[in-house]
Amino acid sequence: MNDIHIIDVLVKSSYEMNAVQLANLLEILLGERLSQGAMIMYFKRSFPEVPLRVIINASGWSRVSNGGLSDDDVIQLLQDWLPRR
Repeated sequence: MNDIHIIDVLVKSSYEMNAVQLANLLEILLGERLSQGAMIMYFKRSFPEVPLRVIINASGWSRVSNGGLSDDDVIQLLQDWLPRR
């Protein structure tokens, strides 16, 4: 699956899914464990309206980094943008 297809799926799914659900979907689409860098890159390319600083902060998610953010923390950080309205 190429990057453009992955981004298209994330954009279409962003009307129904929160940030953690989208990250889980991204991991499935990539077919490998989600990394902090991949999360930042794909989220910024898929959701350009989200400030880069917010995406970087959300990548402190304990599942992709040594950061201490929980699922709820990530959802809260991105709740103004995801799911899209």
